[in-house]
Amino acid sequence: MTSIDKYILSILFTLFFLKSFGQSDIDWQSQKEYIDRIYRLSNCFRLVQNDTKKLDSFTRVVKEKGHPNDAIHIAFLRKYDSLVQKHGLTLNHNFDIYDEFLEQAKTIKDQFFVAYLLQSKAQTYRACAEFTKALEYYLYAYEEIVKDPNKQYFKSSYFFHEMGVQFFEFKDYEKALKFGLICHQTNYHNDPNAKVKWLIKANTNLIGESYRKLNKPDSAFYWYNKCLNYSQGKFLFDTLWQGIATNCFAGVFFDQKKYDSSLIYYLKSVSILKGYGQYLVDHNINTYATIAEIHLQKNNPQQAAAFLKLAEPYIPIKEFNSSLLHYYKALFQLSRYQKASEEVILKNLDSVNKYQQIVDKELDEKQKIIAEANIAYNKKVYDNKLIQEKYIATRIKFYAVIIIALLVTVLAILYAKRRNLRHQLQQQQALREKEKAKEALTLAQTQLEDFAKNIHDKNQLIEQFTLEVENLKLQSSERANEKEEIIDKLKQSVILTEADWQNYKTMFDKAYPQFADTIKMQFPSITTGELRYLMFNKLNLDNKEMAALLGISLEAIRNLKFRVKNKIGTNTEFFEA
Repeated sequence: MTSIDKYILSILFTLFFLKSFGQSDIDWQSQKEYIDRIYRLSNCFRLVQNDTKKLDSFTRVVKEKGHPNDAIHIAFLRKYDSLVQKHGLTLNHNFDIYDEFLEQAKTIKDQFFVAYLLQSKAQTYRACAEFTKALEYYLYAYEEIVKDPNKQYFKSSYFFHEMGVQFFEFKDYEKALKFGLICHQTNYHNDPNAKVKWLIKANTNLIGESYRKLNKPDSAFYWYNKCLNYSQGKFLFDTLWQGIATNCFAGVFFDQKKYDSSLIYYLKSVSILKGYGQYLVDHNINTYATIAEIHLQKNNPQQAAAFLKLAEPYIPIKEFNSSLLHYYKALFQLSRYQKASEEVILKNLDSVNKYQQIVDKELDEKQKIIAEANIAYNKKVYDNKLIQEKYIATRIKFYAVIIIALLVTVLAILYAKRRNLRHQLQQQQALREKEKAKEALTLAQTQLEDFAKNIHDKNQLIEQFTLEVENLKLQSSERANEKEEIIDKLKQSVILTEADWQNYKTMFDKAYPQFADTIKMQFPSITTGELRYLMFNKLNLDNKEMAALLGISLEAIRNLKFRVKNKIGTNTEFFEA
């Protein structure tokens, strides 16, 4: 493996919450919280990864006894380690492994694993010098990890610190501060070197530096002081962080042009960090160059020259061009102050211009990288938002259609039921009316039959009385007049009065609706007497009964019948001869 591959793999293990190598607690199943379990699981993998038999046995145990997600994590670590061992993953720009496991992580809805894979992909892009992609994927990783509904991502302290460092390097100090503060809120749960509490010192220093770059000196002082307080231990790196924090105090005073205070802290820092030169190459170049600038401000050119001389051994092994720019600026100021030869002054000025152009170009590139990363990230976020909004709108439309369809269906059912109920009520009402009409018709017909029978009975009674009177006439002529009067009264008792006729007509109209109206409409010349004759004829009354009812003679009835027949002809619907 190349050194870059080893670096990437070590970061992967760190991101999986590996503590120091001395911690070998392999009881990963006892950890109920997801992140704690994954840390233990990853630690176990590290312990057996170089022993094939043990690794196979461990993988089998995880598959049989672990959570389904655990097996996917181990599968990724095994595949990644295998690719690095054989091919060197970063050199081949092979990102397929991330995309493969990202799909699985999203399927099982494991936001932490998704974020871990995205950050690992960002680290790989960074190792391949694809810085725009690296920063873009750092943002994707952050976006995913904060989706954790249980908020366990706050145990991912190193995750946020690492992101802060990356954005600080590319001069996006707002994001560097943001992620540094989040890291501090996590209580430094997964410090890669918890024994010496490295993370809390590195992160408080990062926060202080971010505030300094954002021109907030009071806040910078506050966090530098925290870093200094956390570094009061007996470990080797505690001394290192004491010197760095002291140096940062000096830098803030220098920014404020408080050169006396700045010089005191710079010299104190140099004293503390004595012996750590191999770890702090660019730090020492910048520190000595700044001290030289302070001495020039205090008119001490000899002291300035002495400190620039101290910086010279570090120049060949410098990492950043900005350090050399700082050095040559101080050297140029010194040469002018000492009134060196024009050749020396121009040589130093050429060096300043050279490194100024390099630094400006690097700055432009970094700003471009940050801008492109933010644009790409924001575009992806915007696209995802549009997709989400479109999805939500589609779902809303889908559910709206369903709801409308249901409402229409319910309304249709209610309408059908209401219509059926109305129809049933109408049928019931019609049936009741029909029954009622039938009853009324039956009653009217019965009344007419009773009426006709009554007329018939009265006529028979009259005939009987008439016969008896005739017999009396033969027996006694003395009572003849009295007998005639009785017969006339009997006959008159049958004749219909106007009131009787109206009652009779009402009953008849109920029994035979439209009979009289139809006759009047078809035969407008019909008279009231002729109409009465037809109505009596409908009841099958004979001429004698009609004569009795109307109070006329049989001859009159015959004449009436003749006139009716001439008007309506042989229409059996109204007239039966």
